[in-house]
Amino acid sequence: MLKKVRRDWANAEIKRLAGHNTIKPVIMCKSCYSFYYKNSWNLKKPAYLNDYPEEEVSVRLTKCGACLEEENAEYERESSSFMVDSDQVW
Repeated sequence: MLKKVRRDWANAEIKRLAGHNTIKPVIMCKSCYSFYYKNSWNLKKPAYLNDYPEEEVSVRLTKCGACLEEENAEYERESSSFMVDSDQVW
């Protein structure tokens, strides 16, 4: 009896999982929490995540181009302070 229940459960799970492909991983910015899909960064989460709310989705955290640019930006005060030192002026 127990073997039959296990076999039926396993068959039901196989049929359920065979009905759809595995959900592809989501790329997300760890600074501004935007998502990367359709070859661009978007603030709304992808619509395909709503189709399977009970499924686990792997998330790859990275930084979007805007956050990287902001992180590496040099402002006028910062750039002028290290370029010219008063000791090095002739």
